[in-house]
Amino acid sequence: MDWDKIEKLLEKYENAATTLAEEQLLKSVFEKEKIPIHLQSYKMLFNAYTAFKVESFKKEIKLKIDKPLFNWKYLSIAASILILFSIGIGYQQYEKRQKAKAAFLETKKALDMLSHHMNKGNLAFVQLKEYQYTTDKIFNSPK
Repeated sequence: MDWDKIEKLLEKYENAATTLAEEQLLKSVFEKEKIPIHLQSYKMLFNAYTAFKVESFKKEIKLKIDKPLFNWKYLSIAASILILFSIGIGYQQYEKRQKAKAAFLETKKALDMLSHHMNKGNLAFVQLKEYQYTTDKIFNSPK
């Protein structure tokens, strides 16, 4: 056996550069009994791979399934109800504000109309005051 070639293949194997065919060749070489002493550690390595393939675990594993503390389905239903309830209350508040705004605008309109009529009355008082001033001037004038 050409051990120099095998050592070069081992170096490639350690650098993860070998092909599957080269790895099979190394495995078959190290299954033989006569191997140089400085390569004995590789014999254990390649024989261990063979042993690992044969080894299997036969005991059944039972997993304990924990139930969650609460059911997410019920939590999502509760959240949906809460959202609908919030929307309902928000809509009621919106309607209440709209009614108050409408009442405010109606009151403002009525007060503007009252103010307009009062200003007309003030104009009449101004004319009446002018009339009073003129009549006072005529009747109270010294002769």
